[in-house]
Amino acid sequence: MDQLQKIEHIVVLMLENRSFDHMLGFLSLPESAGGRGQTDVDGLTGAADQANEYQGRTYKPQPLHEYFSFPWDPPHDHDSVLKQIANNNGGFVEQFAENHHQLYKHIPLEDPGLVMGYHTADHVPVFDALARQFCVCDRWFSAILGPTFPNRHYALAGTSGGLTEDDDLLRHEVEGLKTVFEFLPKGAWASYYHDISSLWLIKRYRHHPLTTGGTHRFRVFRRHARRGKLPAVSWLDPHYAVKNLKGNDDHPPSDIRKGQKLVAEVYNLLVQSPVWDKTLFVITYDEHGGFYDHVAPHPIDDHYAHLAHYGVRVPAIVVSPWVAEQAVSHTVFDHTSIIK
Repeated sequence: MDQLQKIEHIVVLMLENRSFDHMLGFLSLPESAGGRGQTDVDGLTGAADQANEYQGRTYKPQPLHEYFSFPWDPPHDHDSVLKQIANNNGGFVEQFAENHHQLYKHIPLEDPGLVMGYHTADHVPVFDALARQFCVCDRWFSAILGPTFPNRHYALAGTSGGLTEDDDLLRHEVEGLKTVFEFLPKGAWASYYHDISSLWLIKRYRHHPLTTGGTHRFRVFRRHARRGKLPAVSWLDPHYAVKNLKGNDDHPPSDIRKGQKLVAEVYNLLVQSPVWDKTLFVITYDEHGGFYDHVAPHPIDDHYAHLAHYGVRVPAIVVSPWVAEQAVSHTVFDHTSIIK
């Protein structure tokens, strides 16, 4: 906590739909397997219990060979995630295969184990570099067992009002919902977006997106960072590109090189900013996107009994000049930790 007293600017970048093992699990693997041999990280090890069984076959984590490894979006709705984490996270392959067969009946799925795949250091060089220099959090869980919108609601407001699916939150206003920004002084925060702001998930912000105070295009973040004019809290949204699938948000089937480029740009802007020595940069993902992770999430307290359970573990890196080099935090975090 003493180090936090030195921080005056918190910058949060929340990317899309990747699990910890999928993006950072390589850190604990030996170099011969594309890893870094960082055994203090709870990542992939090749252990027998890091596997899924499906139709009599055993599927283990495998290195991915393409940046576009997933032309499909693995299932990650609430019911699917409940099945994925069953039997100590043993249902990922089955859910991936069954979902594929339902949606793409005429396209054979050559490798159901693809959802067990992980990217190696050469695919995520920016994460690799940041992990060497700053802090990896290997117990950061998504807030609930479910998709994007409810998890982003938890990150912004601490609750989804009991709703578990994206469509439900698009159709219904959560009564009495307030974001963390409504508890901050005027001018103490800003939301910077490329094409869509996470704040627009909240109905009243969605109605007047361009007149919402503190909401700016990403180019304004560049200017504020260079001039040392960042507010106390900066929330960054990637380019979701929901219409053309050319975004840098890492949502499948996005090219993850674009996400790496975005993280590098934000990092370089902050390092070169006059306020770098007072800044904390948090990089995480809203949810796991249906990709395998070996750490079983556990129950927690929640006002809504059906949501009293952490979601699947997601990548998280904390960057600051006050963070120890190549540190690993095993503290349990979730998206509401940002608010706290």
